[in-house]
Amino acid sequence: MITSIKIEHDLNRIIIDLDRLSLQLPRASQKALRRIAKGIHRDAFKWLSGNGYLYEERASSKTGKKYKKQLGRTSRWLYPVPVRTGHLRRSLAWLSPGESKNSNGESFTAGDNEAIIYNSAIYARNVHNGWAFLGRTWPGRPFITDAFESFNQSGKITAIVEEEIGKAITANGLS
Repeated sequence: MITSIKIEHDLNRIIIDLDRLSLQLPRASQKALRRIAKGIHRDAFKWLSGNGYLYEERASSKTGKKYKKQLGRTSRWLYPVPVRTGHLRRSLAWLSPGESKNSNGESFTAGDNEAIIYNSAIYARNVHNGWAFLGRTWPGRPFITDAFESFNQSGKITAIVEEEIGKAITANGLS
C-alpha cells in the first residue's frame, strides 16, 4: 500500500503518509528524464543527418502521394546539417541523471534531477552559432535547441512526465 493513514480521534486529525509514493517519484522523474533526453537526442540526430541537399516535400497532383524533390546543394540551408565525416553526429550524446562522462577533452556531469544532451565536437559551437571563414558565412544551426523546442512543442515532454508519474501511482496502489 502506498499510503498509511492514522486517525487520532482525541486530537481530531487524520495523518496521510505518502512515504512510498515519495520514494517512487524520484525514480519516476529520473525515468522520465531519460526518456525525454533520448527523444531530444533522436531528434537532434535527425537534424545532423543531411546530405547537403535541400529537399522540399510535395504531393503528386495525380495520386496525392508525398515525395521529396531535390532543390539543390548549398551550405546556406539550415537543416539537415550536411554530413561530411559523421564526427558531429558521433559526438552527439546524452547523460542520464547522476551520470558523468569525458568526451573530446570536455567533462559533462548531470545532477540527480537532470539529463544532459550535448555535442562534444570541437566545432559544434560553430555549427550552433554560425561562423565566417575565408569570406564565406554559414548561418547558425542550433540543432540541440531546435530538437528540444520541437520535442517540447509536440507535447511529448508533458506526456512522458504524466505517464511515468501515473505508472508510479498505479504501481503503488493509489489509483
